[in-house]
Amino acid sequence: MMTSSVYWPPAIGSRTPRRDWDGEDLRDFINLSLHTGFRISDVVLFNAEERLRGNTILLRAQKNGNNVYTWVPDWLADRLRKRQKIHGPLIFRAGTALDMKQMTQIWRDKRLREVFKLAGPWKNLKPSPHLFRHSFARILLERGAGVEDVAQLLGDTPTVVLKHYSSWLPSRQNRLTAILKEAFDDIPKLVAISRQA
Repeated sequence: MMTSSVYWPPAIGSRTPRRDWDGEDLRDFINLSLHTGFRISDVVLFNAEERLRGNTILLRAQKNGNNVYTWVPDWLADRLRKRQKIHGPLIFRAGTALDMKQMTQIWRDKRLREVFKLAGPWKNLKPSPHLFRHSFARILLERGAGVEDVAQLLGDTPTVVLKHYSSWLPSRQNRLTAILKEAFDDIPKLVAISRQA
């Protein structure tokens, strides 16, 4: 288990007077991001009391009144509820910080950066907390989820999803290949005719 010397002062709503952060905190942070597609700011501001209901997590409220939810496995829901009992509803509260930008910066620059350093070296990718959101989208697309559904979960448009994740659409490529095979399979082959002098 990775432990850091970073000290978190007591947070408002925290049920513990102090605590050091460790690998378990990072594990929960990463798993919440990976299973919801949340941006880092959404994870930092995650309020378990308001957003966690059984195995569903409220992703966003829409203007039309229809909310978008995601499902998470039992083990993750249990871990999030355990965090709530220990740390209060803002389960990833960064010390006494109240500002979203400040809390996001603490997680990005101090906690997750250390994880990325331990995982390095990075060849073609720049390590970023957004990689967990990308993984969420990639996993869903590789398993056959529709572009519109993934866009709804991410809070993006289908155009944005296609722009960034089209290489992970095997069902789309398979469908296009089947269309092409059907269209061109019965067309006679061209035959070269030699010239007679």
